[in-house]
Amino acid sequence: MQFSHIGLTNCQSCHASSTPANHYEGQCSDCHTSTDSWDAVAFNHDGLVDCQSCHANSAPAGHYGGQCSNCHASTDSWDVVAFSHGGLVDCQSCHANSAPAGHYGGQCSNCHTSTSNWATVQFSHNGLVDCQSCHANSTPSNHYQGQCSNCHTSTDTWAVLQFSHNGLVDCQSCHANSAPAGHYGGQCSNCHTSTSSWASIRFSHTGLVDCQSCHAGTAPANHYQGQCSNCHTSTDSWDAVPFNHDGLVDCQSCHANSTPAGHYGGQCSNCHTSTGNWDVVPFSHDGLVDCQSCHVDSAPAGHYGGQCSNCHTSTDNWATVQFSHNGLVDCQSCHANSAPANHYDGQCSDCHTSTDSWGDGSVPHTFPIDHRGANGDCQTCHPGNNYATYTCYVCHREDRIIDKHQEEGITDVANCVRCHPTGREERDDD
Repeated sequence: MQFSHIGLTNCQSCHASSTPANHYEGQCSDCHTSTDSWDAVAFNHDGLVDCQSCHANSAPAGHYGGQCSNCHASTDSWDVVAFSHGGLVDCQSCHANSAPAGHYGGQCSNCHTSTSNWATVQFSHNGLVDCQSCHANSTPSNHYQGQCSNCHTSTDTWAVLQFSHNGLVDCQSCHANSAPAGHYGGQCSNCHTSTSSWASIRFSHTGLVDCQSCHAGTAPANHYQGQCSNCHTSTDSWDAVPFNHDGLVDCQSCHANSTPAGHYGGQCSNCHTSTGNWDVVPFSHDGLVDCQSCHVDSAPAGHYGGQCSNCHTSTDNWATVQFSHNGLVDCQSCHANSAPANHYDGQCSDCHTSTDSWGDGSVPHTFPIDHRGANGDCQTCHPGNNYATYTCYVCHREDRIIDKHQEEGITDVANCVRCHPTGREERDDD
């Protein structure tokens, strides 16, 4: 049996439930114009603008969501797409999500002024000062964070930079991290008073006393650690250093490490009483007896090791030496090494009984020093000035002495003075 569809237009009355999924919901006759073959589909789009009524769900992913007729102006070939952007400024309504990464987030029409060629981009910066609204994230590393218009005053070439520093004093807001290593950490305007040449630096030190706040680490090695202003009183020449020492006594606080080798270790003010000439050193030794505290290492070789004040009783002339030997008997404690060669090695006081004249020596001698014509010549009995021994045989014949004593039964003749302390006996016929 064959049903003739010729002339029928209300297909929905029979086929409403038999169309494929997502099929056009309108009358079949709108597209199926041939009743001989359902594959022959021809729909006349001419004059139709509400494409969404049919194609709302059939556009590709991310496709323009508006009416197809806005772009597909030809009903013969859907590949022919022509959209007139003429007069349109709200590009975001279509292209909000299609701009490249990091692209300007504003309206496309702000830059793309030509609808014929999107590569032609022209943006007028004239009169604009809020550059940050577009370029906040596009500046180079460590670039100035303020408005581009502060420096880029020309909109024709960005390489032309001109920033007016006139009247600005808060340089740190821009240059805090751009100063050279070890540079002054304060405001640039404190030194760079000229905005025409940064090499012109003039800092007024007048009235400043806290120099350490800037120069703490720039002083030479072993330099005075106090405030520069204590010495550098002139701000015109740093070489002019008139430090007033008047009234100062604690010199060690500054000069502890600057004295010559072996110099007195006490306060400079003890000797340098004049602040006008350091070569004038009038130190008063009056009343001082502990000389060793200063002069222990300065005495000549072999000098007396006791206190200087024991001998140097005058503080006006060190060459005047006076030592009172009165009552002293232990001369060896000082003069052990100062006696002449072959001198008597006992206490000086044994012979030198006078402390006024060392030439007046009285020898404590029981044996007469003028015995047998010796006449005080020690060499007569002490040949070679060896006072530890004596001999009688310079004058007396030893053989005769020995024979004579043996006749009398005396064999020990080594110590003559034991029997002859005065050099004589009852019968002395020698």
